[in-house]
Amino acid sequence: MQAPVTSFRIIACMYLPLLGALCARELVLVKIVEELIVSGKWLYDEAVDMEAHIIKTNFKPGSGDHEDEPVVREDRFGEFYGLHIGAYSNTSTFQGGAYSSIEEAQKYASTVCPSLVWNKREPRT
Repeated sequence: MQAPVTSFRIIACMYLPLLGALCARELVLVKIVEELIVSGKWLYDEAVDMEAHIIKTNFKPGSGDHEDEPVVREDRFGEFYGLHIGAYSNTSTFQGGAYSSIEEAQKYASTVCPSLVWNKREPRT
């Protein structure tokens, strides 16, 4: 009967500190927020009208690839702007880019959507 108690003690001594450390970590959940900044239209394949939108978000997903540099691999929170092509709703998934300014995102958009014309941006109050 002594052996199971000893085995239990060994396991407890090995794993309880680890379990305690994991439980002691403070979990912080941050809401991912997206905001439509500016929209435009472009002609896909010289025949199909398409929408394009610059979206502001507070989250940039990382690649998750262990071979990438940490700045690319890890998820980051901050202020980012990206491009969404097609009809946009706030339930759509973020499609691309993580630019630090609206101008950078618009510059990228003009390279992938050459005939893109932006709608006039309303000033924010």
